Amino acid sequence: MSRVNYNNTWASQGSDLDQQRQDLFKCTISLPQGLNLDWTENVEFAVDSWPFPSRSVGTITTKYLQQTNHSPGADTATSSISVVLKYAISQRTLEVLEKWHHLVTNPRTGGTGLASAIKGRGLFTWLVPNMARQFADLKKDAEPSRLTLKEGMAYVMEGVFPLEIKPSDGDMKSGTTHTMLNLTLSVDRYYPKSLNEMVVKV
Repeated sequence: MSRVNYNNTWASQGSDLDQQRQDLFKCTISLPQGLNLDWTENVEFAVDSWPFPSRSVGTITTKYLQQTNHSPGADTATSSISVVLKYAISQRTLEVLEKWHHLVTNPRTGGTGLASAIKGRGLFTWLVPNMARQFADLKKDAEPSRLTLKEGMAYVMEGVFPLEIKPSDGDMKSGTTHTMLNLTLSVDRYYPKSLNEMVVKV
């Protein structure tokens, strides 16, 4: 299973994720139909670092008599997002991403899939401490909670497909497992999922 179960340990052994943060990040990608994979779950993973793309709008210059006015134009192209995934090598996530990238580039024949068939959607989500649940754990005979984090602010990504996939360089001198994958995504649009849910009470 490639879904991250974000419990207390967060699969933190051998990773550099800061367990004392007030928030952590996760990313979920809905695979495009063009992959024809018999796997219905989304690709979900913890995020090591996340470079937010700039969201800018162009302008249309309109001249009226001696005045020059600026009207809002179309959104400008979103820069690519380079993200480091955690725990992908030992899970099916890598297999799915490799097949997705192959559909985009197809190095064997050079024929690429149609944009409408290879693009997916994504959701980037903050994970914030679930303090109400943690206090409940202090009660007598309470069942240990696995949901120590709850979903907070989320951003929607549209028109997502992989530009580059590169496993981190192998280092056989370290005791940690090889569980990182560098992924560069192309994104058409990036915006908040809800403008009324941008603050989470912890």
